Amino acid sequence: MNKCRITTVVATLLLAACGGGGDDTSTSVNSVKVVGASLADSGTYGYKFTLQPAGTTTYPVYSERVAADYGMTDFCPAYTSDGSTYAANSGCTNYAVAGAKVNNYSFTYAQVLENYPGSAIKQLEDVGAAGFTSRDLLIVGEASSNDAAALATAFLDDQLSSGATTEFPTLLATLLSDAELAANASSAVALGSLYMQKLADMLMDAVVTNALNKGAKRIAIVNTLDITMTPRFQAVLDQVSAANGGGTTGDTAAAQVQALVEAWIDAYNRRLEADVAYYSGNVVLVDLYTNFNLLLARPANYGLTNTTDTVCDEIVTGGTAPGVTSLPVAAAACTDSAATALTPPPDGSDGTADWWKTYLFSDNFHPTPYGHQLLEDIVTERLTAVGWM
Repeated sequence: MNKCRITTVVATLLLAACGGGGDDTSTSVNSVKVVGASLADSGTYGYKFTLQPAGTTTYPVYSERVAADYGMTDFCPAYTSDGSTYAANSGCTNYAVAGAKVNNYSFTYAQVLENYPGSAIKQLEDVGAAGFTSRDLLIVGEASSNDAAALATAFLDDQLSSGATTEFPTLLATLLSDAELAANASSAVALGSLYMQKLADMLMDAVVTNALNKGAKRIAIVNTLDITMTPRFQAVLDQVSAANGGGTTGDTAAAQVQALVEAWIDAYNRRLEADVAYYSGNVVLVDLYTNFNLLLARPANYGLTNTTDTVCDEIVTGGTAPGVTSLPVAAAACTDSAATALTPPPDGSDGTADWWKTYLFSDNFHPTPYGHQLLEDIVTERLTAVGWM
């Protein structure tokens, strides 16, 4: 299919005009393959990370929506898991697994766990082993957002712990040399930025080895969104403020943490952009970061009525604990029927039984079904701009 549609996202970002890209200029795509984390996961654990349907309605995540745009009706998770073991699903091409990271370090096991699907590197190895044709599209999703969250968590655990902890330097040491650690020891900004740059290179190296070198001609890599703007991280910033006495002093401390994490994310995104540019033609960047911030800055332009609260919080806690409720903890309760049944609708909604349909966040980190539609638009507009759709 060949679509050249200009919508708000494209007009706003002034993306390139529709045209060719890659060695094969045909827009025909026979298969969509995806690696990534929870935003792209189409059911590894038996549910999706969005609002749950109480009936027979299905709520496709953005990766499923993109596959459907190419006419794929058999798109399915490449793995099935009970939370501890993983089984391969023959013929399925969505390798994304909720919780996956690029550098999948586990503090529990004190090692980098690269050999199970919670590692984006393992996913790339598996999709590469399955092989590529010139008609395949590979989407490398947002697993790096989990890496950014893990780095921020390690830093804050060390800062806020009452005891001596070394999570931050331990995680840094998985990618940085002793010399690099020593040279930047006085600057958390420099240490985290260098770590995130190495992370971008690590992902790009895996894409080259397992996709480009295996014959992939169309690869779209999604950059990292600003996790500090999610309800989950906003709740963390509230904790930072409280730990520093609240008020102006606490708010200043929280703002400093937010600026620090944003600097790390910027370092990752800039390096990834440079890495992708080196392979221009066969690899393109999907700028989730800029588009996500546009959704937050101009919600009405995108049909959103609420970008700060979550549907699950409204259902489970009555809106009294913003940013706390998360999937899968609330999966059983956080359903469309439960949301529709809330009478009256929450403050700040559109005042109808369908209030939840125009919220951005289902839980404290993941989109509503409409949020996934907006993510789909971001991806497909980029694919259209380079002539791959």
